[in-house]
Amino acid sequence: MDENISELLTKVEDALFQGDQRVAGILLHKVLMQDFTNHPAWQLLHSLRGGEQPFPEFQQAFAQKYYPQMAHLLSAPPSAPELISPEPLAPALTRYCPACGAILSTTAKFCIYCGHTISAEPGLTAPSEPEPKSIPLAPTLPIPEPVPLAPEPVSPPPFFPAETPLPPVPSAFTPAPSPLSPDATVRLTRLKTFVGAAIKFNVLIDGIDKGTLTNGEEKTYSLPAGEHTVVVKLRKNSSLPVALRLNPAESIQLACQAPKYSLKAIGPDLQVIPSGASLPKARGVFAWLWPVGCILFLVFGCLGAIAGVVGANALMNQ
Repeated sequence: MDENISELLTKVEDALFQGDQRVAGILLHKVLMQDFTNHPAWQLLHSLRGGEQPFPEFQQAFAQKYYPQMAHLLSAPPSAPELISPEPLAPALTRYCPACGAILSTTAKFCIYCGHTISAEPGLTAPSEPEPKSIPLAPTLPIPEPVPLAPEPVSPPPFFPAETPLPPVPSAFTPAPSPLSPDATVRLTRLKTFVGAAIKFNVLIDGIDKGTLTNGEEKTYSLPAGEHTVVVKLRKNSSLPVALRLNPAESIQLACQAPKYSLKAIGPDLQVIPSGASLPKARGVFAWLWPVGCILFLVFGCLGAIAGVVGANALMNQ
């Protein structure tokens, strides 16, 4: 058995042991293209594709379907050995003329060349072996160097679907994957305030809802390095967006709280805290009372002015 075919059959057994039927089929196809009557290859192919079909029936049916041009090789009888007809043996003895040395027949009475009378016994001698003639040798020609041939592309056998991808072959020159860069960290703290304490804020990062934030709560978000936008919403009102440019493993502190003047018309306050700085103080209840007091002062002042004008007019009309 050819050594190349032996290596291919060994690779077929390894592929079947690993469960890779496609590679095994390609290797068996290469073996059959070199030796179509290879019995071990047909046995492996029967175990791969034959199922419960008997081996002779499977072999004939498979060859007629996928290799119709070579199927006759399986049913051809072994060729009979070629008989070589023996060459006629030369006579052991030859009669020569003692006078001129001509070759005569064994029953000749006289020499037909010189007329010499031939007796019964003389001139009967054994033939001498001819001396071997020297044959001139042909001039020695330089042997050309072998030209390396390009490897033939391995095509899938006809009995496997062509769209099935071949398994990836590991390469020694495949570059190792680069390690992933660490994510950045964004910490968002809602300052604890009295006004709006029961209302939850919604946090949106890059337009994606990240959940709610209750009064006095702090949450941490892991984001990949790059540009991001953070927005905090109070009902339908949004804060001004904060644009961040994050570096790998960087940590950013944000703080938010209820708006200063109105919980219905203005969004929450959102700001970036510089590195190393402490969180700002939350607004106390008096921060919201003084605007209310100013508004009440203006309202009551207007009402008092109107009442004074009305009273003055009433006194003048009396």
